[in-house]
Amino acid sequence: MFISLILLFGGLGRYIHSQEKKALRLKTDLTSEQVAIRLETYVGDRIKLVQSMQELWSLGEINSEKQFRAYSLTQQAQYKGMIAISRADSDKVIRWIVPVKGNEAAKDKDLKTHPVAGPIIDEAGITGKLQLSPPLELYQGGLGIVSYLSLEFEGKKQGFLNTVFRVSFMIDECLEAGVKSNFMFKISDADSVIYSYGDFDELSGDEVSSERTFSVGNREWTILLRPRESVIKQSYSEAPKIISMIGILLGVVLSALSFQIIVSRESLELSSVQLRNLSERLENIREEERKRISREIHDDLGQKLTALKMEVAWLYQKYGEEVRSTDLEDQSERTTKLIDTTIASVRRIAQELRPRVLDDLGLIAALESELKLFEERTKISCQLIQPYGDIILPPKRATAAYRIFQEALTNVARHSNAKKVVVSVTINDDILNIGVSDNGIGMVTSEPGELDSLGVLGMTERARLHGGKITINSVKGAGTTVQFTVPLS
Repeated sequence: MFISLILLFGGLGRYIHSQEKKALRLKTDLTSEQVAIRLETYVGDRIKLVQSMQELWSLGEINSEKQFRAYSLTQQAQYKGMIAISRADSDKVIRWIVPVKGNEAAKDKDLKTHPVAGPIIDEAGITGKLQLSPPLELYQGGLGIVSYLSLEFEGKKQGFLNTVFRVSFMIDECLEAGVKSNFMFKISDADSVIYSYGDFDELSGDEVSSERTFSVGNREWTILLRPRESVIKQSYSEAPKIISMIGILLGVVLSALSFQIIVSRESLELSSVQLRNLSERLENIREEERKRISREIHDDLGQKLTALKMEVAWLYQKYGEEVRSTDLEDQSERTTKLIDTTIASVRRIAQELRPRVLDDLGLIAALESELKLFEERTKISCQLIQPYGDIILPPKRATAAYRIFQEALTNVARHSNAKKVVVSVTINDDILNIGVSDNGIGMVTSEPGELDSLGVLGMTERARLHGGKITINSVKGAGTTVQFTVPLS
């Protein structure tokens, strides 16, 4: 009996220690995931900006140095972290740079001779796609990363658009308060360390460390994160030792054991709730910011472009008869077409940030709009099956359903090699079910928890925050079906 009690309470002590370790690992995993998502979003938003500048260049909107500088300064004021936006000519020599102050050392530098930048800018010129560098020593001093994108106008190559990010500023911007005080970490690009904080000798792969790989542009970054020793000590209670001692003393053990189990469970539940609430709050903040930026782009810039189009039409009507110039008429038509193209670009960018149809017309209309854009963009045949005019959902739940739908389509485009996508929307017993099926190559596994993908993890977490779940069924060579179920209220 005595030995049995010692074994019993010794086992209970080890169980509590393992639960405390799981709680600490969960906190570490969620923190590394949040940092990865914030970095991915932070750089991704700025990559979209650079790509929009490439499009404006192709339209002739920012092709003069004056236009280029004015537009770049405006975007740098709105998007922090970009210490320089420059244009290199076709010989890959930096000619324009914004702002000039602080970037004098980079002016007139020949990027072909740079051991890291040279091959990457060559790749950007060959592929026509944005290329992101690994960490490199900047001409301006310090460590940074640089994006390179080729520029074309009327079918002719006209150099490169380069954007410089200072690593330390960018990562500090993406860290939540308390991350540095509670964790040691390093962020790497392949074998190159981008950023580190803490003792490298202690950043080893143990049971409470978290390592996560995520995409930044065309690069793969890895974050390795470990709680500080002070945090580990605070997370591990003295319960196992106390329980073992009480087991030997026999009489006191039962009351002490019950109390400790209750405290540990409450602590674990509280920690889990707090982490879920933090994740939900971060997502809500990001969604509101996307909505604000989308509305400003659509309403302010869209209205001004429409007004500009009306001004051009008025000028031609007023003076066209007097001048009687075919050149004037042609120029008027070209200007009007350019404005129409720019308005379409503004609407597309606003749509990608936050579709107004979701707020104005509801979820079904938003799904139809997104599916149509997906079909136009990917040339994959799409079909939407839904017998409802619209479905009433709370705004945050409707947003979550739309974002999960977006991510499912993104995975189809990236990985499936599908020719057809079928989307079904059904309601059973006040449960909304959205299914996205493709006829592609399928996945190796059908369990969301086994897929090493931030996209799938993001979908699963969004669904869980709203009382729903994600189910993935896949047969290799026969396609994949992603099912999202969530209560209507």
